[in-house]
Amino acid sequence: MYLVHVHVQPPVHGVLLPTGTADAVAACGRDVTGVEHVVVHADTHPHPVIGVYISAATLQAAEETAVTLWRRTLLHHHWLHSWTLLRAEVPLIPIDADWPL
Repeated sequence: MYLVHVHVQPPVHGVLLPTGTADAVAACGRDVTGVEHVVVHADTHPHPVIGVYISAATLQAAEETAVTLWRRTLLHHHWLHSWTLLRAEVPLIPIDADWPL
């Protein structure tokens, strides 16, 4: 399972993702293999982020699935057409060696 962050740019700086974006993306993911859950962080800076939980064999496959899902969402939800995909990537979080095991 991977959490892929889909970073999108609004049509105008400072605009938040519309209400219902998570539901729209999730609906488009119902028939996309591996898509498990969608969350939206509308007020993330510098750009809003859509988090997509994806079951996939590899990190690359998960990221590619997220891009496919975003493109499918744009086809079915024209009210998101003005939003630009910047990147879709699994955030790599460094683990501090001092964390307790």
